[in-house]
Amino acid sequence: MRNVRWVWIVLGGFVAELLGFAVLMGIRVLHGYGPFALDPLSEIGNAGFLIELFLVFMLFGWWVARGARELVLLNGLLVGVAAVLIYEIVARGSGASIPLSAAYLLAHAVKIAGGAAGGWIAARQQRSGSALPRAA
Repeated sequence: MRNVRWVWIVLGGFVAELLGFAVLMGIRVLHGYGPFALDPLSEIGNAGFLIELFLVFMLFGWWVARGARELVLLNGLLVGVAAVLIYEIVARGSGASIPLSAAYLLAHAVKIAGGAAGGWIAARQQRSGSALPRAA
């Protein structure tokens, strides 16, 4: 698995998770809650959060995968997997009780799907030769 960019995957997953959390805090403030409140969001708030998660992880999956020579889709997918693992390690390590609900599992699945979508876009760009120019 030399073609897997592990450092970039972990970095991309970590930054994407931070950005997703920052946007979630913004959505909570827009709902009239405090940024760290645990009150449930409205249906629109939940949908907005899931869409935001998908887009953020698609962006970071693409960012990591576009630098891979092979296994491009896998590199993007692993950004989502790394973020899920980072979240679970932090959440379980904090000692907080986290109920496993369908929404909780869906959010993790959306992260992985977003990373995979970013990897898929990067793979298509590589195949067609239309990859964006990279900074030196």
